[in-house]
Amino acid sequence: MAVKPHKSPFTVRMASTIKKRIPFGPLFQGLIADPKAKHYCRMKQAVWLYLYFIAFSNLKTGKLTGRLSDIARDMGLPEESLCSWLGHLRKWHYVMAEKQGDEVVFKITKWKNIATELETAVSPQKEKLKKNTGRRIEPIQTASGEERKVYDISGLAHEIALALEEPDNQLYFEELCRRYPAHIIQRSLEEARAVPAEKIKKSRGALFAYLVKKHAREEQSSASH
Repeated sequence: MAVKPHKSPFTVRMASTIKKRIPFGPLFQGLIADPKAKHYCRMKQAVWLYLYFIAFSNLKTGKLTGRLSDIARDMGLPEESLCSWLGHLRKWHYVMAEKQGDEVVFKITKWKNIATELETAVSPQKEKLKKNTGRRIEPIQTASGEERKVYDISGLAHEIALALEEPDNQLYFEELCRRYPAHIIQRSLEEARAVPAEKIKKSRGALFAYLVKKHAREEQSSASH
């Protein structure tokens, strides 16, 4: 009688998760393009477990919840080997692991929101966007004859991220663009870019956010008097 291959509960659960995202994960160039080979010296065979985390972790958070024993069965390897590999990855801060009930939450450190990175990379407007250009905001006439300004919020946030050299904060910039008027966004961006680098305490993006909120408060205060 033929023996049916073992299917762990973890494998079944992960299969349903994979369908909700691209069936592979990002491989960081610095992991293999390293003249000093420091990652090779640190990780050794533990790189196989690291690649598993990359392939199955959430693209936005870099997190994966499961049991190490289930991952071992999923990979067809002894749990003792994976336990040793996980120790290496934790020692060199490649992965964090936190117990959560009967399972463990594994998180790849220094993870970026890959979903946003991929969306940006395939944007049809990518070649047209320049670091030092701003999006034109065109006025339109509403049905009542009132003039209103409209613009592509996602596109503007992307250009702000490029202009401030902070692509990781694009979603935050998009939130600001949704909450505050276009003229405040543009004014704050121009002022933030005009400040010399040596006078910026935290980051140019943080300065931009501060100016947006500051000008919004000032405008609201003026309107109330």
